Amino acid sequence: MKETKHVRIYTPNVDNSIFSIFFEGLKNLYSSHFLAYQIAKRDISAQYRQSFLGLLWSVILPLSTAAVWIFMKNSNTVSLSDTGIYYPVFVFTGTMAWAILTETIMGTINVTQTMRSTLSKINFPKEALITAGIYKTLFNVFIKLIILAILLIVFKQDISWSISLFPIALFMMILFGTSIGLLITPIGLLYGDVGKLMTPFMQVLMYFSPVVFVLPTYDNAIGRILYYNPLTPLVNNFRNILVGQNFEQVSYYISIGLGSLLLFCIALIFYKITIPIITERIGG
Repeated sequence: MKETKHVRIYTPNVDNSIFSIFFEGLKNLYSSHFLAYQIAKRDISAQYRQSFLGLLWSVILPLSTAAVWIFMKNSNTVSLSDTGIYYPVFVFTGTMAWAILTETIMGTINVTQTMRSTLSKINFPKEALITAGIYKTLFNVFIKLIILAILLIVFKQDISWSISLFPIALFMMILFGTSIGLLITPIGLLYGDVGKLMTPFMQVLMYFSPVVFVLPTYDNAIGRILYYNPLTPLVNNFRNILVGQNFEQVSYYISIGLGSLLLFCIALIFYKITIPIITERIGG
């Protein structure tokens, strides 16, 4: 009697559900923090090694923008409402907040572009690029805080208990910016124009946010646009926490935080799914 042979085929048990992809992304974010630190350290060293101004480059944008608006205000070129604090402190904290938003939005795409040639050659958790961008932003924030501390001392700005909430305000900014950055990074890898267009776009968008001026009244169209701009409470409350002013648009601020958290979850899944496909396309 002929013996019947049974063929057994083993297939990998891969769970491709949205939840598994999301939790794997979170796991990789945590487990790759040392690699992310090394990438950020390398990029920061390369950025400042051959620079005459060195670390000052991290504050040149907010300082130069602040200087221009201080000159325009003092020369009566523009008429601005009373800010409630010294205008140099007001405008520097505003431009500092905007620089953090810009850096977090562009952080992931910039780090990914620098690693573009190795993405398909070396197998590593791509989530490390996200954390590396955040580390670079935190480094620049530290430098900006030193400059801000000097300004607060020079202008004798009172400091209140609200400054203890600074980590929360900073977390909100980074969460919002990183979420947007995760959505545009895969597209930016395919089309280099995306990254180039983001810089002028953010410069234009700054003038639709209360970065260098007080939020206008709600009784006109411009005021309503600025009021409902989701960046408005992020910038305003970041500034208010640092200089001891009252919170603004509290319920809207909280809802933006919750919305940013949801957006981050969606963006992480999108990044996790698309980056391997794009990496294969780049390598091919």
